[in-house]
Amino acid sequence: MPSHGWSWTVGIVLLGLGAGACQVPGLPDHVRNNPYFRIRGDDGGWLWEKLTGQQKFSSAQQASGKPDLGSDSKQPVYPSTTPIGENLDEALQKEEAEGKKSRWWDLSALAPEKLYGKAKEAVGLGPDEKLARQLFAEGTELYRQGKYAEAAEKFRLAAFRWPDSPLEEDALFYRAESLFFAEKYSAAYDVFEQLLKKYENSRYLERAVRRQFAIGRYWEQMAQAHPRWPIVPNLIDRTQPVFDTWGYALKAYETVRLHDPTGPLADDALMAAGNAYFLKGRYEDAAYQYDLLRKEYPQSEHQYQAHQLGMKAKQLLYQGPLYDGTPLKEAAELADATLRLFPKAPPQERQRLLEEKNRMVEQLAEREWALAQFYEKKRLYGAARMYYRSLIENPQFARTKYVPLAQQRLAQIQDKPDRPPDYFSWLDRIFPKGR
Repeated sequence: MPSHGWSWTVGIVLLGLGAGACQVPGLPDHVRNNPYFRIRGDDGGWLWEKLTGQQKFSSAQQASGKPDLGSDSKQPVYPSTTPIGENLDEALQKEEAEGKKSRWWDLSALAPEKLYGKAKEAVGLGPDEKLARQLFAEGTELYRQGKYAEAAEKFRLAAFRWPDSPLEEDALFYRAESLFFAEKYSAAYDVFEQLLKKYENSRYLERAVRRQFAIGRYWEQMAQAHPRWPIVPNLIDRTQPVFDTWGYALKAYETVRLHDPTGPLADDALMAAGNAYFLKGRYEDAAYQYDLLRKEYPQSEHQYQAHQLGMKAKQLLYQGPLYDGTPLKEAAELADATLRLFPKAPPQERQRLLEEKNRMVEQLAEREWALAQFYEKKRLYGAARMYYRSLIENPQFARTKYVPLAQQRLAQIQDKPDRPPDYFSWLDRIFPKGR
């Protein structure tokens, strides 16, 4: 199978499976047989190959530094016996010193989070560094033994007993990892999200967004293989959300880009979201994702595909000559840009793009002709002449069949009045406009 320079699909099918205990089913036949995905003339279409992870890395891609999504997803990364955040004593002393400086009438003491902290202390569940470290060590041992569900609970308690600390950051990450390998993907996604919201510059940022991307990819494939209404609950499969698996997959792609917009997976997430919308028939949303990718990530390896699929999505948005022509104009501009920016594309690809461009030019000319005909039938000859002249004078329409037709019609209505005569002018004399 040829490679087309995408790095996000390697190992994607297995990424969401944790330790590989289950398999992701393939996409349904109606997707695989969609003619828009066979633009290269091969059996399944290059988009189908990418979406199902059938293509492999080339040596050049391996050297480019793009992460191999399958490299660390089948085996867990073990935490050290003691958390990475070791300077907790100094942080505690500093916090106590600052607390002594605060005044007893400080209104911040009435903040809900502080009241909640006082309530925890009152029932014996307040911050306890020593206990948190012990819980983290117990969780680490369970994690190494592969008892991920039990480890996740220990890490949860460790984070709970020593909040707002490096230890909490470590515990949140390894709790999410434990849930991931326990195949509780929804819970894992939520904890990863909690980690990245509280610790925006977390040292686990890249690894966390990798997991979120993998989970989103798994959810998308499951939703395509077993579609159901968003309001129908999932009460059995722990690997999927309770509602709207496909919608949560799109949310996962979005959070990857929002949390790490300059990371190695940001452009991959946009491309994945665009493809998901395209497969769903939501071409306006797909075109938006492709546009965003082209503008914000000009060095992305997905540029060529984003140009082509963006062009196709805009073509599919066009509804006919009497409707808005903006999507068709933008599609034609994308065809021009693709031919200009990718001169080394295969000859058959360039030929296909030229044919698509000529077809769109013909449609644009048809739209000008249809509008001119519309106004001529309304006897609004001034507007009709304007559209006929626009059609004749536009150099890109010179080879279309509508130019000679427009010249004939323009000659026939040349002496017609701009507007039809007003047969009710006598009413204006009886009822002046001022009255």
